[in-house]
Parts: sequence; structure tokens; C-alpha cells
Amino acid sequence: KEGDVSFLPTGSYNDRGLDFSRFDVAGEQTPTDSRTLSSYLFSDRGVYRPGDTFNIGLITRAADWGVGLAGVPVRAEIRDPRDKLMSTVPLTLGASGFNELSYTTDENSPTGEWNVYLYLIGKNNDTSTLLGHTAVNVKEFEPDQLKVKLALTPDRQQGWVKPSELKASIDVQNLFGTPAQDRRVTTRLTLRPMYPSFDRFPDYAFYENRQNSDGFETELEDRTTDEHGA
Repeated sequence: KEGDVSFLPTGSYNDRGLDFSRFDVAGEQTPTDSRTLSSYLFSDRGVYRPGDTFNIGLITRAADWGVGLAGVPVRAEIRDPRDKLMSTVPLTLGASGFNELSYTTDENSPTGEWNVYLYLIGKNNDTSTLLGHTAVNVKEFEPDQLKVKLALTPDRQQGWVKPSELKASIDVQNLFGTPAQDRRVTTRLTLRPMYPSFDRFPDYAFYENRQNSDGFETELEDRTTDEHGA
């Protein structure tokens, strides 16, 4: 219509295939030896600040899940973004194949991708076989992004509460997963008059004869969050 042209290719199907070049879809080959070990490593967060401790979980399995793992010696290596060996951690596999390790970075540790490798130690410690690997990122967070929750207790949705009973609880968390410790919290209390209403008495209106439109505002005492961000 009006010069539009459309066509349908029939001679080749490759041009309509999905491109998987950016995805790891090759899979893994089944080892010929049922005793061959492999490990899956993972971190608790993935992103940390210099000075933080990262925790690594390790799951080791044999190609044949019936093969016992208890007592197998392995070695974990932690390398910084410059590929400098920062720590070597000897481990012994348990019967379940679950292990863990922790490493605390320094305040002046280099930022970037840190790598954790797990090796199977050969006889006489002369050889080693890579079982698994994971990477974590050490970054400076500037500025820190915070999530703040404020709760008043007692939490009464309707009615009145005595000022002496009222208490505010504050919870401050970093968005990357840790409590926001040693943060100064400043608060301001603002009270404004209003006419209350009650669901139990929908046909009633409550008010007082005196016209009072003045509010009340005051600065509360500054506080510092504890180790839990509270």
C-alpha cells in the first residue's frame, strides 16, 4: 500500500536465531571420574567498604554425591584487585561439604574486585586443582545511602496518648546491607491541633469550642546510632 514493501526470508534461518554470545550457556561437562570435586563459592553481600569483613560460603560436591568428603584438605586464596595474595586459608571439608571463611579488609585496602579461589591440595602439597571461585567488590560509598524508619510507641491509630508514654524508635540502615553505626541523628517534633475521629463512632464529630490554630515545634536531643543502627 502506497509503496510499502514487506518480505519473508525462506532460504536461511540463522539470521533469526537468538544471540547467546553474551550469556554463559555452554554448561559443564560431566567428569569421567566420579570422585572429581567442584565447589560453589558465594558471598553474603557482594559489595563492601574498605575495613568491612566479607564472609564467603563454600559448597563442595563430588560428581558422585555418594562419595565421602570428610577430611579432604583444601586451600582458599584471597587476592586483591592487583592480584596480590592477601591471605591463604587452609580448610578441611566436612561430611556435608559446607565450609565458610571470613576476611577483614583494611581501611586503606585497594578498591575494586577481590577474588577468592578454592583449591584442592594434591599429595605432598606439590600440586593444586582449582575447585571454584567467586569475586566481591570493595568500594567507597560516597555519599552513603541510608534507609531510616521511625516508629512511635505506643502505636495508637486513634485516641490519645500521654506525652510521658510516647517514645520514638529510629532504625537506620545502609542500603548496601549493614546497620548505619555511629551516625548522628537530629530530630524535630512538630505538633499541630486537629479534630479527632473514631471508626467506632462514624456519626459523631468531636471538637472543642476554643479556636486554637497554634502548633508546637521543638528540637529534640541529638542521638548517635549504636552498633545495630538504632
